[in-house]
Amino acid sequence: MIFFVHLICISSQKETGFIYNGFGGQANLSTDGVAKILPGGQLQLTDGSGQEMGHAFLKKPFEFTSPESLSFSTQFVCALVPKPGFIGGHGIAFVLSASMDLTHADATQFLGLFNISTQGSSSSHLVAVELDTALSAEFDDINANHVGIDVNGLISIASTPASYFSEIKGKNESISLLSGAPIQVWVDYGGNVLNKDLSWVLWSDRDTDQLPIHTSLQTLDVTKLPRVPPHKAKNERPSTLLIVLLILLAVILFLVLGAAFAYRRRKSAEVREEWEGEYGPHRLSYKTLYKATKGFHKDGLLGKGGFGEVYKGTLPSHGEIAVKRVSHEAEEGMKQFVAEIVSMGTLKHKNMVPLLGYCRRKGELLLVSEYMPNGSLDQYLFYDDKPPFSWRRRLIIIKDIASALNYMHTGAPQVVLHRDIKASNVMLDAEYNGRLGDFGMARFHDHGADPATTAAVGTIGYMAPELVTMGASTATDVYGFGAFLLEVTCGRRPVEPALPEERRSLVKWVCQCWEMASLLGAKDPRMRGEISAEEVEMVLKIGLICMNAVAELRPSMEEVMQYLNGSLKLPDITPHSPGIGSFVPLIMGSYPLPASPTTETLSASLYSSSSANDSTFVTHSIVYGHGR
Repeated sequence: MIFFVHLICISSQKETGFIYNGFGGQANLSTDGVAKILPGGQLQLTDGSGQEMGHAFLKKPFEFTSPESLSFSTQFVCALVPKPGFIGGHGIAFVLSASMDLTHADATQFLGLFNISTQGSSSSHLVAVELDTALSAEFDDINANHVGIDVNGLISIASTPASYFSEIKGKNESISLLSGAPIQVWVDYGGNVLNKDLSWVLWSDRDTDQLPIHTSLQTLDVTKLPRVPPHKAKNERPSTLLIVLLILLAVILFLVLGAAFAYRRRKSAEVREEWEGEYGPHRLSYKTLYKATKGFHKDGLLGKGGFGEVYKGTLPSHGEIAVKRVSHEAEEGMKQFVAEIVSMGTLKHKNMVPLLGYCRRKGELLLVSEYMPNGSLDQYLFYDDKPPFSWRRRLIIIKDIASALNYMHTGAPQVVLHRDIKASNVMLDAEYNGRLGDFGMARFHDHGADPATTAAVGTIGYMAPELVTMGASTATDVYGFGAFLLEVTCGRRPVEPALPEERRSLVKWVCQCWEMASLLGAKDPRMRGEISAEEVEMVLKIGLICMNAVAELRPSMEEVMQYLNGSLKLPDITPHSPGIGSFVPLIMGSYPLPASPTTETLSASLYSSSSANDSTFVTHSIVYGHGR
């Protein structure tokens, strides 16, 4: 909440200013989102409902077009009050923007200012002072309680931990931005220098304890606020001591930056260990991959997801390649992980994306695979910039992936568990044949042996319910393949949180269509060309059989292949058969499994906007349907 604002803008041409002791009455503000003015005159920007944002702009714009010197000074009082029982949101920002329309922006770590497309774009024309209460590594945040200056993006050009100068103690004291107590903020700009200060609000009849927002804060009087520390007059020349201190500070800053640069160079250096010698040609040099991708240039970026970025490149020995950069800080388990990646490269099947090699640096693993010119299958299922596939093409791709998965389970030297089967991990070659890819979470075990228990990984909607207690198996892969069948046939992801509750779960919705004698009505309405109703219904039923909540009632991939080829008759099932159409939201935390350190460091977001990868490493509570 903001309770008081005092802003003065001064240039050589005009002087403009306004003071709001609260926002009741004739406050000349334009609000959007969930922002509103409360009866007591407080401006409330968010309401604690989760992943929401609000904006409040002065309706009359300030002119910042003068080429001459311009300065402004503003101060406001705000309180960031977390909802009881929650840790709070991502913060608040004071903004100077060329446009009042920020409705395209995203909430959470984007602070309602940018989205993934506008972040870092010079066309945003936006300057902000952020009070950031969450650590976002992607924006190089220094901690989860800091103040930063942002220009056209959330990677701050300057930031500092939230604090104020205590005249009594003669030093900076920390301020907890999420304390719920009122905080006074000063922002001064002049001579190309932007300063910002914070202070607790001191009340004449109270101490500095946290105050309820429904009493004193509603009657906040600026005369009772702490005064801004006196500043030196602008026309006063700086002292010699100040000049010396500034030079000394610049030297120290130069040395610190130099040391940081040297540290980063050491960190990015290639890592080689003796045990990697046995992998020979599978190990590629970072210099080779850097050159192949033209320095990982943004023009070659194919996709970006929770696991990392994927770039297109060219190698003389392999032609066009795809290079995936995966963050990997943990050294423990790396040897096993690299061994499995290299072993995956030895597998040969026409419907698997060939892994060509890897490169390892400290904190990063680069996986090199054959380039698939037509991208991933999800682009043709969920996005309008690609033409939707016909049923004939979809069925061919389904059989391609079934063949690859059957080979991994029964035909490979060891059983290979993919653990993340979905449309975004199915790549399309030049002839639009399906190729199963992204083996970053794959695990091996001998035929006839039980797989080692590992942490539950995958993507919500594709993960079998027994993953929590029993771990991964060929049956959990079959479950994911069943979700993939419904996904491809219906043109929908297995879980769509934005849809009404009765349609949110794809497997439940397909069963509802079947119960109403309209199973064919579940197919993708965008599907082109001639459609075989018999084949569509067959594939949907196979998908439901594969997603049976009881693992023992699921078929093997060999049986699935026979169903698809018509050499084995489908079991006689109905929408009410045991385990059919059951969607069990995965609730984690009650069944601890020994986590794979390798997989843990490759964690990713629950839902990703990119087809590169949107898998998640699941070790904590995931409760479906609450929107938080």
